[in-house]
Amino acid sequence: MRRSARKSMLHPEVGLLHLNCEVLLTPEDDLKVVAFFPAEGTDA
Repeated sequence: MRRSARKSMLHPEVGLLHLNCEVLLTPEDDLKVVAFFPAEGTDA
């Protein structure tokens, strides 16, 4: 199962980052992998 969202994070050195967050789930094993990627059209 895969879920996604857009997140904004404030980094103390580089400022505001706009990121896409992808969460990969395996319900049988109860595992999650969370990955953040720069949002298109941003300086992230």
